Amino acid sequence: MTTIRSPSKSKRTPRRGNAAQRPITSTSRPKAGLFAPGYEKEFARAVDFYLNGDLTKARASFKAAATKDSSNRVIADDLLSGLLEIQAGSPGDAIPHLEKAVAARTPLPDELLKKYLADSPGIQLHLTKLVSAFVPWSSVLAALALAEAYQAVGRLDEAIGVLQQLSSVRAEPALTLSLCELLAERGAWTEVNELAAGVINEDDVSLQTKLFQAQALGKQGLGEAAITVYNECLRSKKRDGSLLKSARYGRGRQLLALGRHKPAARDLGLVYAEDPAYADVALLVREALSTRTDGLTRGGLPEGSPPSHDYGVPLPR
Repeated sequence: MTTIRSPSKSKRTPRRGNAAQRPITSTSRPKAGLFAPGYEKEFARAVDFYLNGDLTKARASFKAAATKDSSNRVIADDLLSGLLEIQAGSPGDAIPHLEKAVAARTPLPDELLKKYLADSPGIQLHLTKLVSAFVPWSSVLAALALAEAYQAVGRLDEAIGVLQQLSSVRAEPALTLSLCELLAERGAWTEVNELAAGVINEDDVSLQTKLFQAQALGKQGLGEAAITVYNECLRSKKRDGSLLKSARYGRGRQLLALGRHKPAARDLGLVYAEDPAYADVALLVREALSTRTDGLTRGGLPEGSPPSHDYGVPLPR
């Protein structure tokens, strides 16, 4: 799921490799010239609203700019209009704008973005419930946003198609993670594993991707391979704590499924000590500490054990 955050409100410190978002002052904002086309004047007004935090007026002005740009000379108006429609909870209205942005031959950032948002080179996106990433104004951003809009209106196959098409020519971590999430929602576990197999745990984005791979391997009955991936996920402690907890929980659950109660109890016990209400960890840690084997399913989990993963991330009850 992709959530858009306004650059004027983002306070996250960019991760290694991410461009910094510099504050934009009123004196640094250019103005549209007297003889500028109508769509540019409207875009300039929209940017002022956007950077001042008035997203309602910005949304209306970006839409007006896109309407006035009838010949599609620029695509920034459609991109920003689509992004704000998603943020406003109107993904259906965002789709026509974002489809234009994705299909356009003009590269991003275009002339309007370079002129009016030169000091704000992109936006922060929530790629999943636990992972955010800075994404520059680009075709990748347009594709991620369009996929989110498709997903929100139930057009999952089209969302997957948009990201698959772009990821086939561009290796972008944000694309890979978002595509893994969509494929997991579809239950395409073989494709998830193939996509994530070459990813190395280097940051939160890649760690979340590896969690999807571990889940995929478990779903395919490859429990020992899943444990290997979970071990990789837990190798570095310099990651978001919620992701590490998810990895430890996932490893403990998989160990329990394999009948390895002692290491399962260790992992699940650590999660339980940190957060007793986390997913179904209270149920699982009791099972791991028990020497009983009756009442187990073929996979090794207790009968009636509720599903606890939402595309690689356990959900608290």
